[in-house]
Amino acid sequence: MSAVAVGRPTPALSSVHHGFYWLIPFTFALAVLRYRLFEIEVIINRTLVYGTLTVLLAGLYLLLVRLFTLIIRSCCAARMTRQ
Repeated sequence: MSAVAVGRPTPALSSVHHGFYWLIPFTFALAVLRYRLFEIEVIINRTLVYGTLTVLLAGLYLLLVRLFTLIIRSCCAARMTRQ
């Protein structure tokens, strides 16, 4: 009878197996760069445009939330003082 359970790798094989996980993204990156599968300028341009747009929209959202909060508080405070 073996000391290793069926279907379960030994600790040494498990660490070797996990050590090769970094090869998957590395091989994709190598293929993209070697065979020029993507034009990097387009990716960089879209990243900058969409990143800037996201930051601007988030800032606009926060500004509008703050503005409406101040308006609603001032309206509620005016009503409370009249009563």
